Parts: sequence; C-alpha cells; structure tokens
Amino acid sequence: MNPRSNCYGLTRLLVLATFAIAVAPARAQTSNWPQWRGPAGAGISTEVGLPSEWSDTKNIAWKTAVPGRGHSSPIVWNNRIFLTSSIEGPVVPGAEAVRHIRKGQEYLHPDSVGADHSYTLKLICLDATTGKVLWEKTV
Repeated sequence: MNPRSNCYGLTRLLVLATFAIAVAPARAQTSNWPQWRGPAGAGISTEVGLPSEWSDTKNIAWKTAVPGRGHSSPIVWNNRIFLTSSIEGPVVPGAEAVRHIRKGQEYLHPDSVGADHSYTLKLICLDATTGKVLWEKTV
C-alpha cells in the first residue's frame, strides 16, 4: 500500500464515516439518505436536532478506520451505512497518470497520484449505531 495516497484516503473516509454517524443515529427512525445531497438531491434535511459542528471528540458517537480512498457519498439506509473505497494495489508496468494542464502549465492533480497502480473497489457496510463493519464486498 502506498503511504502517499493512503493517509489522504483514510482521512477522507473517516470524515465521511464521521458525517454519516453524526446524522445516522438521529435519523435511524425516520427517512433514509439514499444519495448524494439527501432524499430529494437538494442538500436539505427536514430532521431536527442534528449537530451543526463537530470535532475529534464533539458530537461523535464512534469512529471506525476504513482503508483506501473514497469519492462517493455515504448512504444511510435504516441502521446501515454504506461506503465505497478504492484500495491501492501493486504498480501496473507501463501505466502512468494523464497529464493535466491548467492555464498552460502542467500540474499534478490529486486524483492522479497512484494512477500507475491497480485498485480493488470495495463496498463496506457499517452498523450505524456501533460503527462495526458488518461486511465488505469487492465490487
């Protein structure tokens, strides 16, 4: 596993899991959160009493380390949280990142880091109350 992308990915997934657990316990008895920006895709929740701020310790019910990098919204369905993750594998000989040009200058896009590696895509299901990983599947 490549440490240059794993640290960012683990942090990103912890943030997503933290977001999901911050809203999941209060929402478990009500509607599901089936997509990015909520049930209607508007980014508006009708729930009340949700935290408006959090930190490493404030308004956090649990934390669960999730490997890899995530680029999707957590899905909350009943008492389950579904996350996707991309786990970096070995280098693929001859593979390289696409060149990115902005305003005439080449730059390293954050998503091109590790573009010379293979990846395993995972779907991970967590219990919304405890944070326990219930299962993970390679997709």
